[in-house]
Amino acid sequence: MRFSVLAGAALIFIAAPASAATYTAVVTTPGVVWVTDVAPVPAMGVAIHQTMKAFVPAFAIVPVGTAIAFPNDDAFYHSVYSDSPGNAFDIGLYDTGPGKSVRFDVPGIVDIHCHVHGTMHAVVVVVDGPYAQTTTPNERVRIEGISPGRHLVHTWTGGPVAATTTVDFR
Repeated sequence: MRFSVLAGAALIFIAAPASAATYTAVVTTPGVVWVTDVAPVPAMGVAIHQTMKAFVPAFAIVPVGTAIAFPNDDAFYHSVYSDSPGNAFDIGLYDTGPGKSVRFDVPGIVDIHCHVHGTMHAVVVVVDGPYAQTTTPNERVRIEGISPGRHLVHTWTGGPVAATTTVDFR
């Protein structure tokens, strides 16, 4: 089976593999590809620092249930928040130190900002499966170890939502 999906401005070519254990695609812009409906993945601990009026790292992929700490490494206040559906939060204004943590329980794209510094922006992609990979332009994505059957394949190349399609792996 071979088909294409339009996700934002990116064209993704998806091929059902000869072997049921591999997913292959070519993504024409940077982004994230992940496969769900396969197996749960344990949550993990992650930190996104606030350093020199920037979130570091400014991009993260985490499994559902992950708590992200937001330590403030700057010598001034920050206020971290998100209005993203399913993962909205506002941890308020706080000074230098370990900061606060937020648990992400809903899969999706989370845009994170600082009320104090309008140029600060980070993106967290919350995935509900163990198979996820970042992409660069025109990179062939290869995710191995997928069980046979129908699975949801998600591709995010920017914006508030990911494109989703069903792929039948036989």
